[in-house]
Amino acid sequence: MKIDVEGHDLLVLKGARELLRSGRIDIIEVEAGMGCAGTPRHVPLARFREYLDGFDYELFGIYEQVGDWVSGLERLRRANVVFASRAVLEDNAVASAYAATVDAERLGG
Repeated sequence: MKIDVEGHDLLVLKGARELLRSGRIDIIEVEAGMGCAGTPRHVPLARFREYLDGFDYELFGIYEQVGDWVSGLERLRRANVVFASRAVLEDNAVASAYAATVDAERLGG
């Protein structure tokens, strides 16, 4: 589910709570503010994380990062953020080469 409604993204997610609770949405992409307070057009990332954690979603990726051109400061202003349900992450988990090496060493291999 991709949501980009200029600062109302969290309201959309709250309206979809039954879909979230039932596990019918695997992936969610939102445009999030990177600062603590967000902006009028971007809900802060922390608020998304707090809300979606209650439905077993994890932060999966941060894409299309945009700097704070308004203030001119060297910091992120917003980004497209993807959350994935824990069930989807577990169903699609692939052992990394590092994890395989650690397991082999632990087993004496």
